Amino acid sequence: MSISDFITQKVEAGRKQLTIDESVDKSVQSLRRQRDDLQQEVDHLRERLEKLENELQRTAYGDIEEYVEEHPGASDAEIIQHIADSVPNRVVSHLDVLESESIKKTEEGYYPRDSDQEESSAETRGGKL
Repeated sequence: MSISDFITQKVEAGRKQLTIDESVDKSVQSLRRQRDDLQQEVDHLRERLEKLENELQRTAYGDIEEYVEEHPGASDAEIIQHIADSVPNRVVSHLDVLESESIKKTEEGYYPRDSDQEESSAETRGGKL
């Protein structure tokens, strides 16, 4: 509520002594809380962006940049071979991260953590998980 709305409302109610400071203090406090909440959200999003940029840097782009820095003048075939040679290591590290976050490994294979796929396929194989 704006100050003019507050004054109008109090005058219409017949109040002669207005305490504007109390209302202003409450709205200022509310705005500060909102600002603090938004700042926390911005900080969280910046951290997430930095994390994602670092992860991207560690993927093939970063790997290609490192290879070219270490081997100036490398041909397409050499870069492709380097990436092909490094895929198994990257897949293993990606699986390790995903196993802790969104997938799980069983004797039969990998399954999403929140999926009934594992249970239904285990039932079709004889009820064994």
